[in-house]
Amino acid sequence: MMPTLALAALTGPASAADHLGWDWSRTHRFYVEVQVQLPTSEWIATQYNHEARITAYDLRLVTTCADAQVESRHVVQVDCTLDDVALSAAPLEQDVGLVQPILDQLDQSLTGSVVELQMRDDGRVNDVGLDAVAHVDPRTGFMNESLRLIVSRAFAGLDLNLPDDELQSWAQYQSWLMRTPSVDGSSAGIEIVNRIRTVQDGQTEISSVGRGTIAPGEGIDKYATRLASDTVFDTRFGRISDRTWTVAGGPTASSLIAQGAEGYAYLQQGHLVALLGRDSWDVGASRELSPTDSWTAIQPGNFGGMVPR
Repeated sequence: MMPTLALAALTGPASAADHLGWDWSRTHRFYVEVQVQLPTSEWIATQYNHEARITAYDLRLVTTCADAQVESRHVVQVDCTLDDVALSAAPLEQDVGLVQPILDQLDQSLTGSVVELQMRDDGRVNDVGLDAVAHVDPRTGFMNESLRLIVSRAFAGLDLNLPDDELQSWAQYQSWLMRTPSVDGSSAGIEIVNRIRTVQDGQTEISSVGRGTIAPGEGIDKYATRLASDTVFDTRFGRISDRTWTVAGGPTASSLIAQGAEGYAYLQQGHLVALLGRDSWDVGASRELSPTDSWTAIQPGNFGGMVPR
């Protein structure tokens, strides 16, 4: 581990260090849950034989973030071990019954794996890495990327741009919360306004509202999206102690997926709680959910398969 002084330097500029800033010289533990209604169906699979398309998922996890290393002047990398994981998912109607054996194996792969979390000194997430499955061929590479995107929706809750002075309100133009979990990537043009609501006993309450346009994959479908979030930042421990967020979007009128159909909604709801000491949280079991009822047209690309084994 790098010296504490070097890590403390990444908590933010001196004018704000005593006010709002992460302290990565400490070990932080979190419980995170996130429910996602996908804007496009995505594949999940095991290394052999099993694959299915899902339209929504529910991820619950307990993670311990420690062993921080200074990556650069403004970035620290933290290893976040997934201590306990439950992943539930809703399949397309055609894939009912295929998801449970996949979830059982993915649960085993994720539990105990390590997320490589890169955090900037201004509180933003720089990158989220994951190697839950040994990458030995294109299929396992695809599996890893699918899992990384799923897990990134939980760690996106840590992405909160902190002010570099005593501002009571400030803008944020990039956010992991305003992304979609698409294996083809996503782009977005967004604006978030963060405001300090109250400061009391080392607890700073921050409200965030934002809007923007998100384009998953090749951008033929675009989603007009809004964000609402409430955060409590604990300056005594240098971490977020509680955060809830909702991201909701619908396809724009010019999107291919909206032509001749109602379109597909994108919905993300999450809750993050800091855990003290050896406190834990029952994440429940991984299970196949019932198909969602919000699909109103044939999803482009659903007739292909995954990377062959």
